[in-house]
Amino acid sequence: MKNNKKHKKRQRKKKLRRLKAIEKLNNNLTSGDKLMKNKAMKEFKTYIKVQEVNTDLGLVFGYGIICKKDDAHYVDHGEDHIPQDRMLKSVLNFMENSAIVDDMHDNGDHGSVIFSMPMTEEIAKAYNIQTDTYGWMVGVKPTPEILEKFASGEYTGFSIGGTLETFAEVDNIDEFYSDD
Repeated sequence: MKNNKKHKKRQRKKKLRRLKAIEKLNNNLTSGDKLMKNKAMKEFKTYIKVQEVNTDLGLVFGYGIICKKDDAHYVDHGEDHIPQDRMLKSVLNFMENSAIVDDMHDNGDHGSVIFSMPMTEEIAKAYNIQTDTYGWMVGVKPTPEILEKFASGEYTGFSIGGTLETFAEVDNIDEFYSDD
């Protein structure tokens, strides 16, 4: 019974944080981009394999979000695509407001995002970086317990969760963005 109450309390806190994050994000967007609570919102989770685990420094590196890979818009396992401009706004909100690492979406504090670099096509061009992957590159410093799970191979990637507004379902995401 006690665990059920804790779970419900955690869920209420999570919902409140999500609504506050949407509200804060709304304040940072132009009126045409506002996320409306009355529009179709859906939970999403995306999983992306880590690139490197550095146990000496206690860091895990990888992409938190992939927007485009090999000249194609990236669609994750949940069939969601995050455009580069929205990724940039979402990462700004995340870094300003939390930048914490949780464990399997438990909303606990299990470390911090230490390094954060959005890599859009425009940013790559400005820095003269040649890449075939665009998105959000991160370096996280998890707790020793979580770092050990990455080092042992128990954890092999980052799982990012959030809420997004659904706009349209399309058969070919690249045709949808044909003006990119």
